[in-house]
Amino acid sequence: MSGTNHLKNDGGCLKRLDHLPPALIYLSYITRKMQINNLFKYYTLQEVLDDLDMIECFEVPGQKLQVSEITRHQVDLFHKLGVIPPASLQ
Repeated sequence: MSGTNHLKNDGGCLKRLDHLPPALIYLSYITRKMQINNLFKYYTLQEVLDDLDMIECFEVPGQKLQVSEITRHQVDLFHKLGVIPPASLQ
């Protein structure tokens, strides 16, 4: 972040984000998307994290990063969270 101010406009308020740990920013994003899409009616935050944590990532020297098979349920979660799911090894 080398000397730049990373600001987020949040409804008229500017908030600095460069001091927050990345994991906290991700959890906040996931929580907000779950609220917007009423996912808390069906899942806890921990259940969503556990579902997405099952996805394995493989690094092969000289090749691009490869992702294990992703279930239809996981793809649906990615879409509901507003994230493009990674291409899997299916």
